[in-house]
Amino acid sequence: QTWCQIEQTKLKNVINKFSISIKACLFHEKSTHDLITISKTQNELKKAKLKAEESNELKSAFLSNISHEFRTPINSIVGFSNLLTDSDIPPSQHSEFVSHISSNSNKLLKLINNLLDVSKMDSNQLVIERENFNINQLIREIHSKYLINDSSTNQNDISISIPDNYEELTINSDKKKFLQIFENLIDNALKFTSNG
Repeated sequence: QTWCQIEQTKLKNVINKFSISIKACLFHEKSTHDLITISKTQNELKKAKLKAEESNELKSAFLSNISHEFRTPINSIVGFSNLLTDSDIPPSQHSEFVSHISSNSNKLLKLINNLLDVSKMDSNQLVIERENFNINQLIREIHSKYLINDSSTNQNDISISIPDNYEELTINSDKKKFLQIFENLIDNALKFTSNG
């Protein structure tokens, strides 16, 4: 069948309209997809903003707490150092003052190391050095250290209980970090708990 010129024109018009409709649908689909993407991005940005604000509040609280933690040993070091220069203080008390200075210097060093580790964790630069070690032996060493070195606590308040059948319990972990965590737990327990 041969199409006349009028029919061919009508067919071209229908095809053009159909083509325009398809392009409009594709544009609408792309626009809808773009709107969905923009909406998702806005939601992600809102979540990121909330997380950043929360992180900022936590850092502010952390800095507020840490400044107090730093002031205590520094004040003690400065105070006992000044007392050492006082000629009215009998020489018999000097060794006691030096002991306080040494103890608070160690506390300050521990705080600084903890702060550096927090900074390394925050920047994903904390290195874990795994090794096998006897956990019960390490706990006994920590216990002995607190009984001997910490004159500010009542020695009877610190006790350990290890069942006999767990004498050789070995774990694979970072021994220094484990020791640091355990000491922080004990320090906090002694600092914030009256007994128990």
